[in-house]
Amino acid sequence: MSLTLLADPLGEARWRAAVRDLFTALADTLGTFYASAEVTRDNIWSGRSAWSDGQTERVVRTLRSLDGWMGLPPTPMWWSWFGSPYASVAELLPGNRRRSTLKGVFFESAPEPRPRDQLEPLSRWLPANLFAHIAPNPGHQQPVPLIRAAVVPKELS
Repeated sequence: MSLTLLADPLGEARWRAAVRDLFTALADTLGTFYASAEVTRDNIWSGRSAWSDGQTERVVRTLRSLDGWMGLPPTPMWWSWFGSPYASVAELLPGNRRRSTLKGVFFESAPEPRPRDQLEPLSRWLPANLFAHIAPNPGHQQPVPLIRAAVVPKELS
């Protein structure tokens, strides 16, 4: 499941809180094991819808392939939500930016929306072997090709 939002309103605390509540409620309710939110630059807003072109920042669109779950995202995310089987390792994240939810752990990399190059990678705190890696991509293929994490929880293999 994905949702694209214009980031400008998220500069206001009340809108950010409402979207954060929706994000965590969906993750808690849908039986999710991992959810993320990221800010991408250079999308095009027509006044009615968002779209991208060759200038839009490239993103990892999916962490799932025909082979199954590829691992945690290789790029920093603004928000992350960890359910089982990742909730126990999420406890390694800094406590001042982490909070428990009904069925998982929510982590906020920054208090306001920031693009990935302004965020610390989760691998600073979590084991590096849990993360997928970006594969060589000389043709700028989309979605970005990934190399599976060295360790994928058995429930997700």
